[in-house]
Amino acid sequence: MRDRDRDRDEDERSKTTPPSISPLYLCTLSLHSPKSSRKELLLWLLRRRRRFRVVGESMLPILRAGDEVLLDEHAYDSAAPQAGEIVVAYHPEQPDLKIIKRVGVVLANGLFLISDNSSAGNDSRQFGVVKMEKIVGRVNGRF
Repeated sequence: MRDRDRDRDEDERSKTTPPSISPLYLCTLSLHSPKSSRKELLLWLLRRRRRFRVVGESMLPILRAGDEVLLDEHAYDSAAPQAGEIVVAYHPEQPDLKIIKRVGVVLANGLFLISDNSSAGNDSRQFGVVKMEKIVGRVNGRF
């Protein structure tokens, strides 16, 4: 009888207590592709979105070299980035280079950016946290 009560208590606890999962693991689970919509295309025509061409293989399989995405440069004017979003940022060590990465963790001093295909590019594991002022915008869709 005691074993049955213990099992029932463990079942109840597992329903109410979320499992401990690292933010980076959660981020890799949300490998959603940015989808273009008519609204995003209209905003591009009205010059409220910018086109950005992907260079390199660091965001495979979601984004390939040569893909073009729509970038919202004002996305973070009133809201903070969320883990899992794809952003364009200035490389912290090469100021003329723009990079496209996924937000892994949002920290008080900036963002930890990760590549979906870490074997093909560098990310915050190599160059560290990226400050918010280096973020160009959020990717809202594929062109």
